[in-house]
Amino acid sequence: MAVVDQSSAVDTSRAGWWSIKTLGPIGQTFRPSFAGLDAIGLWTEDQWDAECAGTGARLQVNLREATMEGPLIGSSFPAVLPDCFKGITYFGFPALVALTPDKVYVIEVVVTSEENWGVVWQQDPDAYPRGKSIVLGASGDADLWFQEGLRNSTPPTEAYCQNNLWQQVKRTDGSGFRDQGDCIQYVTTGR
Repeated sequence: MAVVDQSSAVDTSRAGWWSIKTLGPIGQTFRPSFAGLDAIGLWTEDQWDAECAGTGARLQVNLREATMEGPLIGSSFPAVLPDCFKGITYFGFPALVALTPDKVYVIEVVVTSEENWGVVWQQDPDAYPRGKSIVLGASGDADLWFQEGLRNSTPPTEAYCQNNLWQQVKRTDGSGFRDQGDCIQYVTTGR
């Protein structure tokens, strides 16, 4: 992820693993400071298949307002993971999803294939104090390992220049923008 807005600080040496299918709905609440996102990262693992004889998995994240039952405001492209994968899985969205800074949103993790899969969590109230995990649809006392933000540090469309997002992105040479209009001009003309 090129520009991270919110993330947890899970120490994987003190972390656990939750089955997405068995303990679902499963997710993480967060409160963004950016006015949009187009990428979410989660630590995912295949721990059911010790012999690595499975088929891998297809995972997807849904972004919801306020609660697990809240309105769906975006869904990522599916991530296809190989059997026995353990690590960070990045989920990209088809377009920028507009957010209201400091409002509560929910990352819902969904397995769309037959094989079971899990997410890594840490029972530490300081891992991410601006949100909580959701397990079996209820708020938990842990946090998933997650990141949310922007896939690119350079704005690909004018939407990345609006609602103060222009302050989070840069030109390809690394220089920032003076204001929203400067950012829009760059997207339009490349200068």
